[in-house]
Amino acid sequence: MGKSKKSIIIMFSIILLLFLLLCAFASFPEVYKAIRTKLTWKEPTTPLPVEVIEDICSQFELGENDKRCKSDAIVYAPDFFEPIVDHFKMKDGKWSTYDEVQEKLDKYQVRIEPPSRRADGSEYYRVWYDLRGDGIYPIVMRFDSEDKLYKISASIGD
Repeated sequence: MGKSKKSIIIMFSIILLLFLLLCAFASFPEVYKAIRTKLTWKEPTTPLPVEVIEDICSQFELGENDKRCKSDAIVYAPDFFEPIVDHFKMKDGKWSTYDEVQEKLDKYQVRIEPPSRRADGSEYYRVWYDLRGDGIYPIVMRFDSEDKLYKISASIGD
């Protein structure tokens, strides 16, 4: 291989390496924020009481093999977000109703707002459910004027 070909290959390799480093540094803030959120979301709250864990495991039929339902499990409210959202989300073109949600979560309801009117004239209202009762990680559900659930918000932050 000639000297100029080696130089071109080396130069190309350096440019590629610099490009990859630039891409890595450009995405660093988002990666850092995601990692930090994963590591710190438990700080503002505490684990759920055993009674709440047992109730949620029973209400949502998670079973004793589910790691969250083991007697020695340390479980936080967000650990149950997925099964709760999955249970109430749209199935066969139908969302759950307010009454169906209340059957499972009524003891965790902490707030219900009066109906709000959209620009198109339709109305909705929001209901907050808080498994821990500390106001840190509530599940917020939106219901339309016919008491049909149409949106669930449950997250650990940004």
